[in-house]
Amino acid sequence: MSKQNQATHFLLIGNGRLANHLKFWLSNQISNSQSADTRGSTSGAEEFRLFHWHRSQDLAELHAVLEMPAASLNVLLAISDGSLAEFWEDHLKGRLAERAGALGEAQVIHFSGATVHPEMRACHPLASFSSVVWSLEFYDQIGFIVDEKLDFKRTFPFLKNASVFLPDQQRSFYHAQCVMGGNFSTLLWTHMQQQLAGLGVPTEFSHTYLRSLLDNFEKLGDRALTGPIVRGDLTTIASHQKVLSEHEKQIYQAFLNFWRHRQGAAHEEPQ
Repeated sequence: MSKQNQATHFLLIGNGRLANHLKFWLSNQISNSQSADTRGSTSGAEEFRLFHWHRSQDLAELHAVLEMPAASLNVLLAISDGSLAEFWEDHLKGRLAERAGALGEAQVIHFSGATVHPEMRACHPLASFSSVVWSLEFYDQIGFIVDEKLDFKRTFPFLKNASVFLPDQQRSFYHAQCVMGGNFSTLLWTHMQQQLAGLGVPTEFSHTYLRSLLDNFEKLGDRALTGPIVRGDLTTIASHQKVLSEHEKQIYQAFLNFWRHRQGAAHEEPQ
């Protein structure tokens, strides 16, 4: 078997924010791992190759990688949740069936938090990906939520990240919690920063305030919450509701109700 046939191939598909992060991160980690093997003169060290394809490229380029012999092929689908099943049917199902056995084993991995597909492995990175890439050290800290079909360490031996298994039936609930805790809070942060800026409060002040919240939460957990809700300061809460818009009042009241629900649930738990 040629050296190329012994290589493990990664075919990254997509051109959005997550795909750009993965391309930057994986290409660096693969390069670093193979540089370390070269310096150590490791005999028979495994070779990894990363390919990248997105919809603006010719389909022939995609097919060429899918038909390339390799020890194993990992197709990494960094595309929208709604496109996963269609992409599988249109571009992967038939060609991966044709390569089975003769060209090396293959698996398809998606990065959706909620999607469950019988022909794909789930591998959700628990992080929020913007247009700006991070340091390689930060990527190492990202945890992955995987399904029972994916052996994370075997698939990505050059990564240092930890992974946790989650059953398929719990994935939608898990992802809903991530959206509420992450996406919803970002909406509130953005709104707060805009409103304070309108009052002349510098953006840097808002950023410091938000960093202090995260720092407290990391250190104190559920004891990090402060403010009039925790103190039971009904006078301050009433003054807030007088000056907020109707839409803001609904959000404020929803969180008051949520706080009260959590408090009630805590008191009902057996000691």
